[in-house]
Amino acid sequence: MKNKITYLDLFSGLGAFPKGLLDAGFKFSNHYYSEIDKYAIANYKYNFKQSKHVGDVTKIKTKEIQRPDIITFGSPCQDISHAGHKTGINGGRSKLFYDAVGIIDKLRPKVFVFENVKGLFFSNKGKDFEVVLKEIANIGVYECQWQLINTAWFLPQNRERIFLVGSLREFRIPQIFPLITGYKENQKRKALVKLVGRINRGQSGRVYSEFGFSPTLTVGHGYGNGIVKVGNKYRKLTPIECERLQGLPDDWTKYGIYENRKVEIRESQRYKLLGNAITSLVMKLIAQKIYPAFSNGINGIKESKLELKAEQLLKELQNL
Repeated sequence: MKNKITYLDLFSGLGAFPKGLLDAGFKFSNHYYSEIDKYAIANYKYNFKQSKHVGDVTKIKTKEIQRPDIITFGSPCQDISHAGHKTGINGGRSKLFYDAVGIIDKLRPKVFVFENVKGLFFSNKGKDFEVVLKEIANIGVYECQWQLINTAWFLPQNRERIFLVGSLREFRIPQIFPLITGYKENQKRKALVKLVGRINRGQSGRVYSEFGFSPTLTVGHGYGNGIVKVGNKYRKLTPIECERLQGLPDDWTKYGIYENRKVEIRESQRYKLLGNAITSLVMKLIAQKIYPAFSNGINGIKESKLELKAEQLLKELQNL
């Protein structure tokens, strides 16, 4: 990449968005992040030592932030998800989406990436996703593309999430989606979903075979994140296994920086961080398609050179 980018990470959590960007080849000249959870902030400080915390998303002083090239955000989804209260995008937590859009309107990044739960397509009979598109359209300068992506296409976790990429009209990026669809190996992976069973009712009772898929990781403490069946015995997933299911390195959530000291994060908080995270590998694959627009300028991008062939992707995944 010829130049480093300025980057802002909203609702930053454990930093899966920037990890994906870095893995795709991006480098940061300025790295800002917004988060209120003290454990997430501590973990972020440990993994991104050059980043700058800019506080609560509702109180960010945009004048103190250099204009970002990229903004990423996965605003809270509890009011939309099947596990939540289903009050929709105007619920107490999910309405923070509007704060994020306001920041985008003020800072006008070249590109932004938004992630949310599958339920956004259906909540309030589809009106909530319509609201999302209208709010972005009202800014008046962005073109958007989106896809529902399942982590199960790449890793053994059923995690369906909407990814929406917006770009300034004068800043040409290639077609991002569909990210990957239709090849035989993907169908084989999907067929393994039927191996997921139950030992009791509710999400916490799902069992994940060593040959099959984990359920969607949640913010539960261990058993809420699934149970592994090994022979005739059962045990909860470990934090490291949850990190791997999110495409993160082992022990990504193990440490944090508190008052300039490195300390271990409690296991219960590690599960929570991982349950709230996006799958870093998905962001990496999206970022790989965005990357040439930043590395080669905005003109003359040939989409054919940006396509990830199934064979190439599978080879990469096998090396994880």
